[in-house]
Amino acid sequence: MATNKWKYVFKIFDETISYAASQKAQYSPYSLDEYLKGVQCFIGCFMLEIVGNKELTEYEKKCCLAIFEVLEKERTESGHISIFDSYELTKDEKVMCQQLFVKFLRPPLNTHQIFSEIRTSSIVTASKSIPEDVVNKYLSLLSEHDELTENEKQKLYFAFLSGHELDKEEKNLKKLFGSWSSGNNDIDNFIQECQLSCATSERVVEWIPHSELVNIKYICNGSFGEVYKATWNNGTIRNWNSNKGEFIRHEKQDVALKILVKRDKGFFSAFFKEVKNYAKIQSDNIVPLYGVTQFPDTGYYAMVLGYCEGGNLQDYLKVNHSSDTLKDKLRQIRSLCISLQHIHKKNLVHKDLHDHNVLVENEKHFFRITDLGLSGSISDQEQGVYGIWQFIAPEVYYHKEYSMKSDIYSLGMLLWEIFAGCRPFSNVSCDEISSILISNDRPKMPSGLPKTIQEMIQRCWDHEASKRPSIDE
Repeated sequence: MATNKWKYVFKIFDETISYAASQKAQYSPYSLDEYLKGVQCFIGCFMLEIVGNKELTEYEKKCCLAIFEVLEKERTESGHISIFDSYELTKDEKVMCQQLFVKFLRPPLNTHQIFSEIRTSSIVTASKSIPEDVVNKYLSLLSEHDELTENEKQKLYFAFLSGHELDKEEKNLKKLFGSWSSGNNDIDNFIQECQLSCATSERVVEWIPHSELVNIKYICNGSFGEVYKATWNNGTIRNWNSNKGEFIRHEKQDVALKILVKRDKGFFSAFFKEVKNYAKIQSDNIVPLYGVTQFPDTGYYAMVLGYCEGGNLQDYLKVNHSSDTLKDKLRQIRSLCISLQHIHKKNLVHKDLHDHNVLVENEKHFFRITDLGLSGSISDQEQGVYGIWQFIAPEVYYHKEYSMKSDIYSLGMLLWEIFAGCRPFSNVSCDEISSILISNDRPKMPSGLPKTIQEMIQRCWDHEASKRPSIDE
């Protein structure tokens, strides 16, 4: 029954806003009045959607509005500012609401500075009447908002703001299931599962027909085969057009194609594992996975990934290191650390972190980690040592012991490279590798590097894994 669903949603929202209002001192740079204006406009748009929702009966709509009236009455009687009185809007007012919604409720990456004390997880646990499956659905959205705050307890509020679209988009995506097939049941089932687990349509993983990919150009060899650049004519899903009953897509966009050339079972399993890792993380700080395609002439499968115009970290530094300021470099290492943090938050270890697996966007301050082919859970200890030796931790080189701490060692070498402008131990021969690792030799710190940064890098590449910091530190 739709009424029950809306009632639970409203209850979460009402309790969240009540708590937010009590924390008005935390709202900087916006005042409480400015914030509540934004919330009020959001409610106006939300209620317009309810009133215009063709899937609700008139009785259900009245029930929804009645819930708002009860909440409004309770709030005004208790002295709270009214926020549920703006659903009778003109067309121009609706446009204004949408603009303010973007301004106030889709803020930039420093959102945690504005909403630093919204203890949303305690709100959920206090809402005993909310069924567990409903709570879990909203909790599953929290990872989509990692970039807004580093505290897991602060995210349900943001998850709620997008969560009311979830059920509607599930139905829309299910309608698409019958319109395509990859020719492989495992891939079909996986993509459909990813689609239904996405928090928003912009995170959808799709089967992308090869005919939609044009201007395909070779870039380089990858771990499983070859990497190409292409233009995707349709582009990613942006939103759902309820009037036309179809998805609205972005315009043509450049993508990277990572092709699985080998066809044996082991390589296909590894390729499939990497696809799952990309889909599992779904973070703006990781190179995005848009979908999977297949080359008709060879039958090779390929991941369709976001294309980073700036190339890999090593190539970027060759051109830009001398012109980047200290402030630029600090922003770069922050971006890189956040990227690795998102991997570790999913209990994954990258296992192959080096300067070719860090890509640079057009914006030089934004680095993204890619190549999740070797990534696995902490319990996955596969045989063999992979990667570029300068970035391999001693315990991995000698004992094949991968962990989050071995990723931190690799991170330390990357941080040094960002400040030094070249790969560590670039003039060392392969014969000297063992002696360097045994003797605990490390690259000399670049001149002029602040002491705090030197100490951070030294902690990251400490010979003893237990002494290295976690990514959250």
